[in-house]
Amino acid sequence: MPGEPPMNLAPTEEQEALVASFADLLAAHATPERVRAAEATAGFDPELWKALRDVGVVEMAVPETHGGWGADLLDLALVAERMGAAAAAAPVVETQVAARLLAALDIAAGRAALATAVGGERLVTIAVRPAVDGVASLVPGAAVAEEAVVLDGDRLLLVPLRDGTRTAVANLAAAPLADVTLGPGAIELARGAAAVGAFEAALDDWLVLTAGALVGLGTAAHRLTVGYAKERRAWDLPIGAYQAVAHPLANGATALDGARLLVARAAGELARGGPRGRELAAMAFAFAAETARQVTYDGVHFHGGNGFTLEFDAQLYYRRARGWARVWGEPRDAYRRAARVRYGRGQGPGRIVDLGVDESVAALRAEVRAFLAEELTPELEERVYRSGVSHDDTFVRRLAERGWLAPGWDRGDGRRALDPYEAHVVVDELTKAEAPVYAIGTTEMVANVIRAVGSEALRAEILPGFLRGEVTIALGMTEPEVGSDVAGVRTRARWDGERWVVNGQKMFTTNGHITDYIFLLTRTRPDGPKHAGLTMFLVRLDQPGIEAQAVYTLSGERTNIVYLSDVVVEDRWRIGAVDGGWQALMIALQDEHSAPFSPHLARLIEAVAQWAHERGRIDEPDVRERLGRWATALEVAQLLELRTTWMVANGQVPVAEGPMSKLFSTESLVHAAEDLTELVGPDALRSRLDPTAVVGGRIEHALRFSLGTAIYAGTSEIQRNIIAQQRCGLPRK
Repeated sequence: MPGEPPMNLAPTEEQEALVASFADLLAAHATPERVRAAEATAGFDPELWKALRDVGVVEMAVPETHGGWGADLLDLALVAERMGAAAAAAPVVETQVAARLLAALDIAAGRAALATAVGGERLVTIAVRPAVDGVASLVPGAAVAEEAVVLDGDRLLLVPLRDGTRTAVANLAAAPLADVTLGPGAIELARGAAAVGAFEAALDDWLVLTAGALVGLGTAAHRLTVGYAKERRAWDLPIGAYQAVAHPLANGATALDGARLLVARAAGELARGGPRGRELAAMAFAFAAETARQVTYDGVHFHGGNGFTLEFDAQLYYRRARGWARVWGEPRDAYRRAARVRYGRGQGPGRIVDLGVDESVAALRAEVRAFLAEELTPELEERVYRSGVSHDDTFVRRLAERGWLAPGWDRGDGRRALDPYEAHVVVDELTKAEAPVYAIGTTEMVANVIRAVGSEALRAEILPGFLRGEVTIALGMTEPEVGSDVAGVRTRARWDGERWVVNGQKMFTTNGHITDYIFLLTRTRPDGPKHAGLTMFLVRLDQPGIEAQAVYTLSGERTNIVYLSDVVVEDRWRIGAVDGGWQALMIALQDEHSAPFSPHLARLIEAVAQWAHERGRIDEPDVRERLGRWATALEVAQLLELRTTWMVANGQVPVAEGPMSKLFSTESLVHAAEDLTELVGPDALRSRLDPTAVVGGRIEHALRFSLGTAIYAGTSEIQRNIIAQQRCGLPRK
């Protein structure tokens, strides 16, 4: 069906039942007291393991052809998340991965070991790092398992575990780790390329499932910390009311959501045998590991001195977040693994994730790209860059002819409205190409407000012209002394008995010197509550008393400060009720917070990857690590944006999810621009105006441009406030 998302962002009934069943089991058998007690027994709870084995925790990972349930990897990831949330003392991930590997090999020795594992007679684990000099170190689960699958050179072995071949290791995570010495009793399961290939596939599974467990662990730690921040008081307020606490918790909630989406995407790709499975598995592991480390650090830190004591649970999560991941390696190793796949020789500068899954969406993306290749000429790009004005009348009218202005609207002309996913593709491609559509973007935002709360006469006058590309509107909300706190505006609209008279100033009215109208937020009741005395107007800019003065930004765009002196506005231009402007403003801000910013990050990553290929540096470990890191951030940013699209398509309002998307995308862009500019070195200083500029100056421009994205459409601090209050439930100060 057109517009179907690449994965179902809501669990199926079967998945909900599966998760609920494991949640109930863990609530009974993996209490905090049991978790703590297991630390004294090599990090293993035999009673918990028996309960898990009895419900088929190993059997579910095995294909039906081998006597199992045949649950797919996404189901296993959901179970892993529940196990992680409980900090459960049982090596579920390792045993499931080992079982899947033995089933995939489908040889006599493997089938025998698998049968005993499924039957609960033996616990079989896997060494996630190859043996070195005859020793597999820090093998997860090996302190309590009977057998382990180990890669030794190009041989895949089934190694019996007993005293003398394994040495339990006391460790940070209190996990059942052991060093395993290979001995004469090992059984060879495979040799050569088949052995290495089977091990690498199993490692992909382990990376995804461990990522799921880390998401669960991080979520539980975050929930614990949020609860504490609501109760712990300082200076007569809950500490969660202070931004120093609320903002990191908002960051954590955002990253955890992104990690969960990435785990689901990676698990789905591996289950389908898709070409990006290995890349996405490594990305999911790296991002989940870093996220879990940060949120568990925050947990210890915000619990203060209590968090540093063994009496509180914060330290349990902190230790496991580091120990579970490090048995394989660091996030940087996973970023390099992802980049090795993504930027392998002969693959060009890398792929940009396509969120569409069906032929119609893919065809539309190709159509938009063909349109841009024809209409976005080098001459137009140069003119936009030099002038700093992201608008071109001809280009916009060409878009209108295609029905790509407000592509999701019912148009009344027989042309089909695009569904939310198709509309997303149009905006994604236009944004990534840096097409001159800024003015039409602000116009659509205002047009949506007019559709919702404008008068019938105003809708009739403005909307048809907008759809033809003939009407443009600038935003007039921010003021010189009032930034993201837009409710504090001072621009005054006074009713003189027949009309409104407006006086004041508006700042950052980008394209306000060329648009037809300005969407003007005014104060109409100066003595009332700050949010209650606001009224919105649509004001023509070609009338007396209005002056637009140019202001140029760090990234070269022209914006404006607009002065309004005794400007006459008839009441028919009012949008919404008198003193009801806050409602209209919220509609506009909802759109603004959900706007896509990931295409800018995609453009930067492509530019740096192109530079690395051209300079022959793409295989350097540092280059791979940095590109892998930011390609992962891009994946998360795109998934967070996709979630807002999915919510809209399902009739939901992305109240916190829009700010999460905006926050993560723009902050990633800012940090990626700094990091990748450092990678490129001195040549990154060369701008587009220099003929020797690297990749046409795109890297230098991205560094300057990125800073503004974390400011306009609401600063990152404003987004964190919304997330902290709307998602985490933290109090206002």
